[in-house]
Amino acid sequence: MLRNVKSVGLPAIVLLFGLALFYLGRAIAADADKSKSKQNKAVSSAPSQRDYDLLQSELHLAKSGRLYMVFDFRKRELQLKMKAAVVWNYHLDSASVTDEQMQAFAERFIGDQKQYIRPISGKHLFAADKKTPDSVLAIVGKAVNIDPELLQREVPERFQLRWGGGTLLEVHTDVEGKPKAPLKNVLIQVGQVLAKPFGESSLEITAPAEQALTLYRATSVGLPTMVYPAR
Repeated sequence: MLRNVKSVGLPAIVLLFGLALFYLGRAIAADADKSKSKQNKAVSSAPSQRDYDLLQSELHLAKSGRLYMVFDFRKRELQLKMKAAVVWNYHLDSASVTDEQMQAFAERFIGDQKQYIRPISGKHLFAADKKTPDSVLAIVGKAVNIDPELLQREVPERFQLRWGGGTLLEVHTDVEGKPKAPLKNVLIQVGQVLAKPFGESSLEITAPAEQALTLYRATSVGLPTMVYPAR
């Protein structure tokens, strides 16, 4: 054995020993990286405080058994829900609502106080057409569970929903209607132009007449609304 060691030579033994330490070190480092990766995955998959707050907010709304509104920016949808079930939805396409607009709206809506639920604080109909097809009324009546004969026969051309914190949604249709209150329309528009530099955040969509009518009839001042941010 000693003869074999001597024949190999001390430098070779040192080299072999060094190589052994090198590969051992790599194996230990690889195990450490795997362990760290698993920990990172566990942390990233763990629900955040915001996820928990959102879950609790919707649970509160669902338990009420009443209709509520949701901006689900994760799915790019505007929804009406009852007991956590979607009863109406509208897709927010990227051509009309950008990622940046959704993010700005969500941040403004939630605010520094982390207010995930806000009631509708204002609703205004700018213009409407009084001629509503029976087929449209039937669709709307089914969506909001109301006898179509009890619905007002107005199809909105343009209306707004507003929340606190300087957030609003403006809905347009291809209907050619008449102004409901021209002077009030002007006052509201001027007020919003003046408020915009101070942090107003708005979303603007164009929806089919029956979709817009459903949203208009189902919403009212005080209706609770929540936002799911896209990220």
